[in-house]
Amino acid sequence: MSALLKPCHFCGEEYTLVCKTNYLDTHAYAITCRTRDCHGAIFSLGFGLFDTDEKAIAAWNTRAEAKP
Repeated sequence: MSALLKPCHFCGEEYTLVCKTNYLDTHAYAITCRTRDCHGAIFSLGFGLFDTDEKAIAAWNTRAEAKP
């Protein structure tokens, strides 16, 4: 499934993966960058816990539009 993930927002590496965990007694999904010392791990810790892996992937793959 990680082939669906865009590279990390922070470091540009492609060492990202979908994490499945339990949160408040229910399944939760997040994306994290596994590159050492990368801030991409913050995404799973402080921003993105989703009820499906599809929602987590969609949020991770969202990029800001470049300003002209």
